[in-house]
Amino acid sequence: MHAIVSRNLQKRAEVTATEEGIRLDLYGGESRSPYFSGYLHQMLTCSEGKPWRFKETRLENVEITGDADRIGIRGTRRELGFRMELSFDRHGR
Repeated sequence: MHAIVSRNLQKRAEVTATEEGIRLDLYGGESRSPYFSGYLHQMLTCSEGKPWRFKETRLENVEITGDADRIGIRGTRRELGFRMELSFDRHGR
């Protein structure tokens, strides 16, 4: 699991690689339950043919990196490259 916390300590983001996929959990305040929890493959969609046929996209060659200020997710889907970076700005957004 990789996690980052806003400077004011009011928000937290966690990225976890599980058997079901890469899960993103967002927390606010002192709550122990996330206000958002979802799997990356359910958020990513693409069409792999004509006519358009949207479906969930599971990434290959996934790499999750992080430090105290950011979390990075990289992967591929055939010839498509994917990169996502999570961080908080100075206002905690």
